[in-house]
Amino acid sequence: VAAATTDVAPRQQASTTTPVQNPATTTAAQPATTPLADPTALQSYLEEGRNNYRSFRYEKAIQAYQKAAQLGNAEAKYQLGIIYNDQNFSGYSKQTARNYFQQAAQQGHTDAMYRVGMLYLGTNNAVAKQWFQRAAQKGHQQARSHA
Repeated sequence: VAAATTDVAPRQQASTTTPVQNPATTTAAQPATTPLADPTALQSYLEEGRNNYRSFRYEKAIQAYQKAAQLGNAEAKYQLGIIYNDQNFSGYSKQTARNYFQQAAQQGHTDAMYRVGMLYLGTNNAVAKQWFQRAAQKGHQQARSHA
């Protein structure tokens, strides 16, 4: 998924690390969106996540994307789903990926809707079809062939 590039100064690395949280084991409900105080920080988190993922630094990518996801960003939740759905990642988990994809899909992220459908395909085709239809209605070309 291509993202728009903007001129953003690089963020300085924090001296402490944030533990990786798995949404499948997290019980506290988080609001769908949180007011965004600093759009520059959000863009920085997304860029940091993207750069780390491309360099196969999955844990650092997860930490950056989680910061953006906590701000309510659907793209960050989608990217977390991509990481957990990546079989090269040692923390690979279809269930965790599905949870992140569903969170993003519920915020209207079209690619996430399609991914949710793909993860249900073969195990719950009725639910898969619903997600494909939602994505197709928003113009997702691949979803149209499944809807």
